[in-house]
Amino acid sequence: MKKKQQRHQKHRKYLAMKVELVNGQPKWFRISPKFFQIIITEQRLRKIHPRKMLTNCLINIPLTTYSRHNQAVIGVGRVIKMEYRAHTDTRLCVRGQFTPPEKLKKEFFLTYHYLRHDYGKLSKINIMFDLYFWRRKVKQNHLTNSFF
Repeated sequence: MKKKQQRHQKHRKYLAMKVELVNGQPKWFRISPKFFQIIITEQRLRKIHPRKMLTNCLINIPLTTYSRHNQAVIGVGRVIKMEYRAHTDTRLCVRGQFTPPEKLKKEFFLTYHYLRHDYGKLSKINIMFDLYFWRRKVKQNHLTNSFF
């Protein structure tokens, strides 16, 4: 029975995000069940496909696995795309704080204040440095998000 559950879990599809990290590496993260409900509700209300919804938005992501105290180092990545896919690692989920690139360009400190949330000192410092990097990249590449 246990093997059957493991096989089923390996093939279960989740809504996931492909996120570009500051170092340019793309990485997949699962979307948490609560965040999934918000995305689906917005999709139904606005009649937009989820793939286009958060493209180029900047989102908080765990950069390490969670410790025994349920903490991880948090950073900021850029959403490349969203799609349903088999995702065997269900522990690493994107966080619920995200912002469109236009907001980062215009209101850096308000964006930082929002994204730093209630994370630890290391995460807050990391988020600040990541946002400086992304702000420069947003300006250089004219990244936008038409959903917000």
